[in-house]
Amino acid sequence: SQHRKLTNIKVSERANEVFLVVGKNTTGASDEGLIAHWDFNDVSDSAGSVDSVAGIKGVFAGGAKYGAGRDGAGTALDVNGSATAAMLVEEGGFLNTATTLNTVTVAFWQKVVTRTSSSSFWAFSPTNNRVFQAHNPWGTGDIYWDAANTAGRINKAWGGDFSAWNHFAFVKDGNAVAIYVNGQLLTSGTKTAKLATDATRFAVGAMIDSATSQGTNSLEGSIDDFKVYSKGLTAAQIVAMYLAESGLHSEDLALKALLESEGFTVTLQGPAHAVSDVDPSHMSFVVISSTLNDDSWAAKYAGTTAPVINLDGSAQDALGFTA
Repeated sequence: SQHRKLTNIKVSERANEVFLVVGKNTTGASDEGLIAHWDFNDVSDSAGSVDSVAGIKGVFAGGAKYGAGRDGAGTALDVNGSATAAMLVEEGGFLNTATTLNTVTVAFWQKVVTRTSSSSFWAFSPTNNRVFQAHNPWGTGDIYWDAANTAGRINKAWGGDFSAWNHFAFVKDGNAVAIYVNGQLLTSGTKTAKLATDATRFAVGAMIDSATSQGTNSLEGSIDDFKVYSKGLTAAQIVAMYLAESGLHSEDLALKALLESEGFTVTLQGPAHAVSDVDPSHMSFVVISSTLNDDSWAAKYAGTTAPVINLDGSAQDALGFTA
């Protein structure tokens, strides 16, 4: 018998993978209660970053530096590669605007390179070395929110992709505490422990559990658009922040969740998202959202052999569809 040699074999199908092509949400997030915001986009001072609300200076320590941020969002704080890398804020008294009210929200974007037991931020005071902090993640993937030391702790495992850019929000509103990931509630609880009102130091990207600590248990990754609020943001405010900063519309977030609930892995495409290097013909199908309203983007999928579900009536011609 004869045998044929097979060469250049390529898998051209990506089962259960979908492109969701969406328009850009340009609505801004509310700044109500915002007391600090480090966007890490001004790289003129390599030694640190100044917040845009009150001019609070954060100093880079332990190898912390500016690095690549989210697509279209400038630069970020890079604390990868050192167990002591952090941005240290020695004038941490600004936090007491929040702690005296016993309400605080900390929100930011984060991308993990190597998952370790780490802290994404830490507030210290002479009377409570853990005013509030987040292990994000710790161990095998649990996210911990310590609001008023461990007495105010809630935690839960998150099965998502820590290596991608994700949005996290940690909320304490009196006795109510909650953790949100990408605009969605992960877990919540009731904790009566009160925040210490004498915070003096703050760290982004690491733990500082003493008056002199320069950072330990650093995150192996990057942090971007770090915000602190003196109020407990509502679920609606957090999802609005996530949508505004990710460029997503609420209907696209719902459609993405629906597709994922059916077992599909969704890659967002469109003017607010990084262009995938995967040929769309290799996807299970492509969904054109009703929010796209951009014929130049729709036209990119006119020749694909993958099934196209078009929800944007204005894109018919750009896609090459005929009546």
